[in-house]
Amino acid sequence: MDSELYFYFGEIERVIGGDTILVKFELGFNVITRQRIRLHNVWSAELGSSEGEDNFESLKKKLPLKTKVIVRSRSKDVYGRYVGEVLYSKKKIQHPEDIFTIGIYLNQELAEIS
Repeated sequence: MDSELYFYFGEIERVIGGDTILVKFELGFNVITRQRIRLHNVWSAELGSSEGEDNFESLKKKLPLKTKVIVRSRSKDVYGRYVGEVLYSKKKIQHPEDIFTIGIYLNQELAEIS
């Protein structure tokens, strides 16, 4: 089961660092969960360093509060965070599925910058 991939629709609650976000997921049946998502194949310097602060601020600009996202979970890391890939849209969307067609692949976008 650990190798299976799952897709979840959610919204950004907070950017934690240059490679980690907090996402609120509504799973149905009044079940809501908040999960820290470590971005797969994205490596950021630690907060407190100038590079880490720059990465953090850049990610906060890309993913303002309540940005709608689709997260594909891959696994958990040693800190208990889910490792995932994120699609997001800069435009307001009507349906979660719209992110699949107009979304931006955040992990690739950040990997190209670094």
